[in-house]
Formats: sequence, C-alpha cells, structure tokens
Amino acid sequence: MFAQKHAIITGGSSGIGKATAQLLASLGSNITIIGRDRTRLEAAKVEISSKCLDSNQQVITLSADVADRVQATAAINTAIERNGLPSFLVNSAGIAHPGYFQELPLEIFEQTMAINYFGSLYCSEALQSASLRLELPNINSIRRRFCSSSELATS
Repeated sequence: MFAQKHAIITGGSSGIGKATAQLLASLGSNITIIGRDRTRLEAAKVEISSKCLDSNQQVITLSADVADRVQATAAINTAIERNGLPSFLVNSAGIAHPGYFQELPLEIFEQTMAINYFGSLYCSEALQSASLRLELPNINSIRRRFCSSSELATS
C-alpha cells in the first residue's frame, strides 16, 4: 500500500512528522520532508534514510516556513517536480504554547494559527492546485488522501 508511493510531510524534521516519515520510509515510500531548519532537516534525512527498504527510495528535504503561503506553495511544487504527485500529504508542522488563556499574548495565538491551521491549508491548497494544473483526468478518481499524522497512524 505504501511501497513506491510519494509522501510529503510538513514538520518532518522532528516529532510526529519525523516519526511518520520514518514509518513510511520503512514501508517503502519515497519521502519529502518540509521544515524550517536546514540543519535539522539534514539530520532527519539521515535518520529517515536509514529506515528505507532499498536504495531506490528517495528522501528529499525542503526548507520552507509553511505559515508563509508563498514558501509553502513553492515547497509543494518543488516536491512534485522532484518526486511526482504524492499519494499522501501529512500536515504535521505545528507548535504549541502551554499556558493559561488569559496569560498568553494574542501574538502566540496568531502564530499558532499561522502554522497549525494556515500552514496545513496552504499546503493542501497548493497540492490541489498542482493536481488541477497537471490536468489529471478526474481528481476524484485518483487514490489520494489528505490526512493528519494521527489519521495515518490509525489507518
């Protein structure tokens, strides 16, 4: 089910995103991870590559801030150019700021929404636009899932 499939994973350089990338690599998928920190991306690439089933699998890293629509769109388009349309888009980029509502500044909520919500929206929209631009015969007939990391873990 996952062998030779392309998976794009935002937030793939750490946490749940990296764990998901490792799991999919161990199942034979080609992986594109997107994150902000180039150093962490390269370290994650080494770890993910060690889980690959064979040497033909690709692990690609792309540095982008998914909270920035232009960067998110460019990263998705680059991933598609390099590895083809993905079978999976795992929106795992996210942040959390623990604290009491009344004690957190509004900027924390804005930053959280920018990354957690709009980052997922921008990447999903970019993928849909790319699919339509490539003139696929019927996008609904293509087996593609847009899911969160938790949905992937339970499927």
